[in-house]
Amino acid sequence: GVDGGNTQVCTNKDQPGDEDLHQQVQAHQLQFMDLCAGAGAMSIAARNMGFNQALALDNSIECVQTLLDNGFTNAKHGDLRTYNLTKFKGKIHLMLAGLPCQPFSNAGLKLGEEDERNLWPYLVLAVQTVEPETFMFETVAGFMDQRNANLRDTTEQQLRSLGYTVTL
Repeated sequence: GVDGGNTQVCTNKDQPGDEDLHQQVQAHQLQFMDLCAGAGAMSIAARNMGFNQALALDNSIECVQTLLDNGFTNAKHGDLRTYNLTKFKGKIHLMLAGLPCQPFSNAGLKLGEEDERNLWPYLVLAVQTVEPETFMFETVAGFMDQRNANLRDTTEQQLRSLGYTVTL
């Protein structure tokens, strides 16, 4: 895309030790969910690390079909703003999300938090509802621009208030 990607990594657990991470993941049958999963790049990475998919959610039926075609049997068509995630509370080790970039892209209208496609508040609600051990969210570089500082700072504060360490 026009913007380079940034990754927001957040965790409330210590980093793995010297053990092979892949073996740790498989031994513990760790679960992941991918919200706004798109075609599944982050889902593929999590699966390759040995995580089991609990949910891949996207509002594009074409993306969901791609996920299903690639063996993600828990891919669901739905909207993050209305999808009920309560059954996953306390069961997810890794939450992934690639939120819509249009509100923050340097190539777009730059509406930021005023854009109806801004899903950051719903992602914070998802974290609050599911209480994942760790999460990683990907977005465009424009999210880090000064024009988005209020939303970024508010989001970071909300995630910290839930007990997570946040790294941007």
